[in-house]
Amino acid sequence: MVEAEAIIRFLEFIKNATLIGHNVNFDIEMINQALKRLNVGKLKNDSMDTDAMYQKFKGLQEDQHSTLDELCKILKVEKSDRHTASGDAYITALVFLKLKKRLDIK
Repeated sequence: MVEAEAIIRFLEFIKNATLIGHNVNFDIEMINQALKRLNVGKLKNDSMDTDAMYQKFKGLQEDQHSTLDELCKILKVEKSDRHTASGDAYITALVFLKLKKRLDIK
């Protein structure tokens, strides 16, 4: 599959969903670079970052970052298949759900 086809399928999959990730701006920038190569603008989806959520929860400054592994330890999220796409997505989802509850986000 060529990059253009992969990006089109990805955009069809996410539609207007809010994107969740750990340091998600890095991922969005990579997607935007691919979109730029296709000359189709930038990703317009909202996003939520688990690192930023944790900073807010703990009252940390923006430059006080935590790794996904640190958040797993702090929030007692068991790591499975770490450093695989599906494993990291699953772990990030669990971290997100715990932080969402603690921040009382509906």
